[in-house]
Amino acid sequence: MQKIRLLELTMMLVLLSGCADRTTITPAFYVWKSKLSAEDADTAYLSRIEAKKFYLRLFDVDDKGRGALPMAEYSPDTCRLSGEVVPVIFLTNRTFLRCPSEEVDTLAERCIKKMDAMYASRFGKSPQEYQFDCDWTEKTKGVYFKFLESVSRLKPEALISCTIRLHQIKYSTRTGIPPVSKGVLMYYATSEPTDFDSPNTILDNKEAALYIEQARTYPLHLDIALPLYSWGIVRNSFDKIKLINGVCEADIYAHPEYYRKQREGVYKILQSHYLRGMWINKGYELKIEEVSPETLQEAAATLRKKLKHEDRELILYHLDADILKRYSTKHLQNLLKTLS
Repeated sequence: MQKIRLLELTMMLVLLSGCADRTTITPAFYVWKSKLSAEDADTAYLSRIEAKKFYLRLFDVDDKGRGALPMAEYSPDTCRLSGEVVPVIFLTNRTFLRCPSEEVDTLAERCIKKMDAMYASRFGKSPQEYQFDCDWTEKTKGVYFKFLESVSRLKPEALISCTIRLHQIKYSTRTGIPPVSKGVLMYYATSEPTDFDSPNTILDNKEAALYIEQARTYPLHLDIALPLYSWGIVRNSFDKIKLINGVCEADIYAHPEYYRKQREGVYKILQSHYLRGMWINKGYELKIEEVSPETLQEAAATLRKKLKHEDRELILYHLDADILKRYSTKHLQNLLKTLS
C-alpha cells in the first residue's frame, strides 16, 4: 500500500512540474500592408486562434541626403482590426548614420508627434505601446539607443519595444542591448536575398539556431516574430536580383508553360510575362522561397529549448489573405502549443 501511495505521489509531482514549466503564448500579427481587406482580417480565422493584438506599420523613416524624413505612410482600414493595436515605424540604419547626436531628440519628438496624430485619427486615443523597427549596427547603436531613450522620456507612461535581429542577439556584446521595455526576436531573414544559392533566405533553421545559442542569457524580455510570407527572387543574366513579394509554388502551377524546373524551388523563365504585377523576361531565373508549416514547427521547438521559459507573444508576419490560405488555424495553434 505504501508503495502504491509513493508511486501516486511521484506521478503527481511529475505532472505538477510539467504544468509549472508551461508558459502562456499570446498570438499577434504584424499588419504591414498599405490596404487591409475584409479577407485579410478574417475575423473567424483570427477568433479561432484568439489573435487580439496587432502591430500596425504607420510609416518609414529614411535619410536620402536631405535629413530624416517619412518616406511612406500606410493607411489600412483599421476598423477591421478587433483588439489592441500597437503602432510601429521602420527606421533605416542610415538614418542614424547620418543623424547628428544633437538632433536625435528632435527626431524622436517628430516621430512620436506623427505616430500620435496618425493613431489618434484612427482610434481616438493615444497608444499604450510604441514599437520601433531598425536593423541597427555597432556603428549606429549609440545614436539609435539615444533615440529610444528620448522616446521613453517623451512617453514615460507607455511601453516601448523594438525589433531585434538574429545578429543583434549573437553579437550583443558589440551591438549592445537597446534601452527598451522588451524586444521582439525576428526569427527569420537568416541570409541576404541576394544569396541565390542559400536553401532559404527567409528561414533556414540550421542557420538560425546558430545565432541563439546564448539567447537564454539575453537581458531583455523577448517576444518572438515568425515569418508566414513568401517571395520570388528573380535573377537576370548579369546576376542582378529583384524581389517579388507573395510569389509561391501555386503561381508555377497556374502557368507551367512559363517555367522549366532546374532544381527544387528554382525555375528557368521560358516566356516573358507578368508575375504578381512585375515583368520578368525570358531567360531569367526564378527562385521561390516559402516557409512550410513543418519548418515553422521546427523553429518553434528550437526556440522553446533556447529561450527562457516565460510568457511571451508570438507575432506572425504578416496579416494577408493569401498567407492565411496557406496556413490553417490548426498549424498556428500547433505553433502556440509547441512554444508554451
